[in-house]
Amino acid sequence: MKGVIDLHTHLATLPTWIQSLVKFRNQSHALHNYLGWEYPVILNVAFYAPPYTSFNFLIDMIDQLQQQIQLHENIQVITKASDLERKFDLGLLFHVESGRFITEPKVQIPVLHEKGVRGLIPLHYIDNQFGESCDDPLRRFGLKTKQQGLTDLAQQLIEVCHQHHWWLDVTHSTDLCSEQWLASAEYVMCSHVGIRDRVNRARNKSLQFFKQLQAKKGVWGLSPWLYTVGDDDNAYLEQIQLAIDQGLCESVCIGTDFGTPIKTNQNSRDLKNIASQIQHKLANPEQILWNNAYSFFKRALPQI
Repeated sequence: MKGVIDLHTHLATLPTWIQSLVKFRNQSHALHNYLGWEYPVILNVAFYAPPYTSFNFLIDMIDQLQQQIQLHENIQVITKASDLERKFDLGLLFHVESGRFITEPKVQIPVLHEKGVRGLIPLHYIDNQFGESCDDPLRRFGLKTKQQGLTDLAQQLIEVCHQHHWWLDVTHSTDLCSEQWLASAEYVMCSHVGIRDRVNRARNKSLQFFKQLQAKKGVWGLSPWLYTVGDDDNAYLEQIQLAIDQGLCESVCIGTDFGTPIKTNQNSRDLKNIASQIQHKLANPEQILWNNAYSFFKRALPQI
């Protein structure tokens, strides 16, 4: 096995009150739990600053993880394409989940870039200054029905992200916004979702959308959350197999969302278990575990 890449995980970057919920789940999310494996691991680590915090809170979270990293050997923070070729036990990419505090992209994106961030999920659980969330409670309960798509500020964000070789992640975006991100941005992923054709959730994306994403050399990560994949014991592998059968073998990846209080079945309880299942039960496992995500990051990261 070349290694395993997870398109979306939180490690221990979440605020204490959220971490306390995670402890009741059987999922490892501490940095040291990903060291000493028999193969290299790359995690695309999400930083999430909850409502009523601030942009500075987000910066502090990144600094705190950087301090943790200094306590360990053989960890590589990946900020440019050439870093992928270095030898390491654990590689870490940084992205931000929710752009609610990014009100001045031309000013704030460069600050985050200097901190090592290379990607952004602009929308999260409520509509914001960039567009509309499929998970907004008012939309989920039918109290919001109109979709207007991306805002002018979103277009500015796209331009700034392109200048800095950042990817944009359409997880949590409505279908309309997702299509507009895909049409306008250079590097696009959808890091932790399921297949709507199998499990009909607004959060999930359709096979047709994934085909459009693959055509633009984007990637998407399947989350083991029961809400997105279903509660059958083999639901996770079945959705990956469906993607392969539908010609999506060049874009499907792992995107766990571990480190948040999601519920999974025993077959998908942690990253190592998921990797083992894919390795032993699916054809061409390296494509899903490593190659697709590696190729995306190799293309999207700064070429210096």
